[in-house]
Amino acid sequence: MNRKDLLQKLNQAKPFLMGQDFIPILMHYCFDTKHVVAYNDVSGIQISMESELNCAVPGSLMLKMLNTMTSETVRIEKLNERNIQLLDGKTKVKLPILPTEEFIFKLPDISEISPVILAKSFLKGLEKTSISVGNDPAHPDQQGIFWSVGPGYIKTFSTDNKTLSKFEQQATGIGHKEKFEVITPAFFCEQLIALAATYADGMDYIELYFGKDFVVATLGENNSCTIFTRLINTDTALKYEEVISNLLEHVTKDHFVNPPSGFIPSLERASVILNAKVDGGSASVVVEGQDVTITAESVIGRSLDTLEFPHNLGQFSFRVDPNLVLRGFKVAGKIALLNTLVVMSSESFVHLISHSEE
Repeated sequence: MNRKDLLQKLNQAKPFLMGQDFIPILMHYCFDTKHVVAYNDVSGIQISMESELNCAVPGSLMLKMLNTMTSETVRIEKLNERNIQLLDGKTKVKLPILPTEEFIFKLPDISEISPVILAKSFLKGLEKTSISVGNDPAHPDQQGIFWSVGPGYIKTFSTDNKTLSKFEQQATGIGHKEKFEVITPAFFCEQLIALAATYADGMDYIELYFGKDFVVATLGENNSCTIFTRLINTDTALKYEEVISNLLEHVTKDHFVNPPSGFIPSLERASVILNAKVDGGSASVVVEGQDVTITAESVIGRSLDTLEFPHNLGQFSFRVDPNLVLRGFKVAGKIALLNTLVVMSSESFVHLISHSEE
């Protein structure tokens, strides 16, 4: 077996291994001669791989041993019902195994489910949406991506209570014949984006199968990579469309501009100053017509920058975390400074950042 190919597939499946020893079998790769499978009790993956193995092997241990080997090929032999052996030249490594019957994961039957058709180009927007995913366990609905799907459209949203993101794509042939809304864990979206780079190379569309409480994505020829995850309950989810519509009710394209030269460096200076604070703090932003003054102060010093915007913004002031705005510029190119919030945009993506009164 080619060692690099084996390592590539095991590393692709590695994020789906359980990280803690709550359920030992979930820290194992499960081989069935045609696939390798990993599952962490929430999300799972199945990758096509021909082998003679029909057992479960400790994931971390197997990866570490394969990484110490140097040959182009490695042989894997089953010694008995409890062990396999990796052979690299004169090197022999014995590893423990468990029977496949102990593995508790099986992909659900999706043969009766009508797929959501997702343009591969949508993944770039999905990655942008991920920027606002929260990490507060008290708000599980904010730890994922909210999907709104229907005939000819797919929209994704996320929020961490400080920022809110939305990306949408409308086109004939995408989406689903029926309208529905779900929340997928952020992890699933991250893996979908990463794995599509390998398994959906050259493909224009990806198929997602949404069941009652799960979603399955199939990638590659003959579904050579399949990923699964449980969905997050939508009962407490934010009414994204309504909230965004209200916040942007009077906002037009004319409000958005490319930031003036020096704007991003001024935010970076403010970030350096404020990082000396325990809570990070916020910078003062004073808007006077076309002039915008950004001030940050902490025990290590003070930064003050005045920049000229292309048009008159009015008269107002607020405080905002410069790191949130800098993060927004990683996925959006234009900005609108408003007395109610900061809005950033790029094509079909919009990113809202809350600020407080000065």
